[in-house]
Amino acid sequence: MGTNYDVVIVGGGVVGSSIAYFLSANPDFDGSIAVIERDPYYTASSSSLSTSAIRQQFGTAPNIAMSKFSIDFLRQVKTRLAIGDELADIGLHEPGYLVLATPERADAQRAKNRVQRGMGVDAELIEQVDLARRFPWLNTDDLALGSLGLGSEGWFDGPGLMQAFRRKARTQGVDYLAATVTGLTMASPQKVGEVVLDNGDRLAAGTVINAAGPWSAGIAKMAGAELPVVPSKRCVFVFETPARIENCPFVFDTSGFWLRPEGQLFLCGIPPVRENEPDDFGLDVDYDLFDELIWPALAHR
Repeated sequence: MGTNYDVVIVGGGVVGSSIAYFLSANPDFDGSIAVIERDPYYTASSSSLSTSAIRQQFGTAPNIAMSKFSIDFLRQVKTRLAIGDELADIGLHEPGYLVLATPERADAQRAKNRVQRGMGVDAELIEQVDLARRFPWLNTDDLALGSLGLGSEGWFDGPGLMQAFRRKARTQGVDYLAATVTGLTMASPQKVGEVVLDNGDRLAAGTVINAAGPWSAGIAKMAGAELPVVPSKRCVFVFETPARIENCPFVFDTSGFWLRPEGQLFLCGIPPVRENEPDDFGLDVDYDLFDELIWPALAHR
């Protein structure tokens, strides 16, 4: 079956659904939009599996600007993505990020802080003595300082945000199709003419947007383009502590591990050693990461 759409978005996670929302909400756009999502239950979606955090403490102005826009929007989600009287609640928490630095990295952290403050980011540099006083549960022996975001940083319900975008986009006329894109036919070397689906449907498209996340390189290849995007697997672990840690921020440790509260528990993770980066993109958990890398660093800190 053939259907015409002005815009076809490949990928219905938080990126694809946010594009669909903003485009369909734009009063200057009156076209038709379809979102193609191969995993309608989002069981393996990056949006569902993400730790769903947001920070301002980047080292480049574009990243900071995008994050500032995002936090402003997240604070308005309840009403911006409301449907009638039903508000959209994503449980936004803003306790800040605490980025720790050793003496060797202190100057680099100070340089980042200058960039951040120049962009209006409220991030405080805390020297070692004050760091130990403000966070008595933290081992500061090998630290020079920490950079603490005093607002606009934290975490939220990522799957909830994705579903809120999706529901709102549908009320604005966006079609969501549960299918897998198996091919793209080209109207010209620079333009996609049709999107071919695994159910046999062919969607004529004025514009195709590739929002397939880790799988976007495969979609690009269908159009004859090489996109340097490779999936990078990360494992998230849950742990608990016998003692309560009040007002704990999102912590970035010098060893590379991170942690944040999740109710009465904690989430944590660490990038694998580069040479041990997995080649597959399965959802199995590498427990050695916790035993060999995270636990020793966590116990030390």
